Amino acid sequence: MSVTLLDEREPILVGLNFDSTNSPGTLPLFVADLLIRRIDNVVAINTDAIDHVIEVDVTDGATIFYEGSFTIPTLAGSAGNPAIDANPGTMLGIMGGTNIPAGWTIEMKCLVAVGAGKIVSITGYGGLL
Repeated sequence: MSVTLLDEREPILVGLNFDSTNSPGTLPLFVADLLIRRIDNVVAINTDAIDHVIEVDVTDGATIFYEGSFTIPTLAGSAGNPAIDANPGTMLGIMGGTNIPAGWTIEMKCLVAVGAGKIVSITGYGGLL
């Protein structure tokens, strides 16, 4: 079975990294366009020596809407520990296959500075309408 451009299962992959140069701070994870408007799952890793809380916002460019937050435990996705699935109980209304309007952005805000030489990496998977 082949996957066509208009097949709903056509994947997208978006990601961002927070490090000591851009945290604390906010980065865009995903900007919806006319066809690609859905993030189904978010996976995160943390190589830092502390837990990191990530705030999830959605914006239309004028107003920022708080959607929730999740914690990435120390060394999640490194040192033999599994990465975390950031979806359960968080980001209500924007994850799990809910379409967002074209032009809107899903933003991730790292609330505490990441240590030198360490990263907090967030990857989103999604697809077409």
